[in-house]
Amino acid sequence: MGEAHFVICRDCEYTAWLEDYELTDFIGDHSGHKVAIFPHGVWEDPDSLEKHFRKFMGWKVEAE
Repeated sequence: MGEAHFVICRDCEYTAWLEDYELTDFIGDHSGHKVAIFPHGVWEDPDSLEKHFRKFMGWKVEAE
């Protein structure tokens, strides 16, 4: 089994935890949409995750 990734499709308002082998279908199903894929390791740095997530959502990224 592969590593889990947190995926988001902003257009569909969809989120899920997917294994490596599921990413190809996710990308194909959401082709042309605004998607983000956060690998499991990003959770080790919550500040970095928050900045990437806020930027992806189009929200203001707070200055350090």
